[in-house]
Amino acid sequence: MRDYDDKDLVILAVLLMVIGAMAIPGASTEAIVLCEKALYGLFGIAVGKSIKT
Repeated sequence: MRDYDDKDLVILAVLLMVIGAMAIPGASTEAIVLCEKALYGLFGIAVGKSIKT
């Protein structure tokens, strides 16, 4: 797995939010929960990296 910089994480988070927002009207709760888990995972990586450095 390649090392992501903060800009990549922001872009991925925004994409996930957009996908999640588009999916919400007809989405099952599982899809929304998966989007949230993915976002929390990304932010966790970003926070972990900032703590390490």
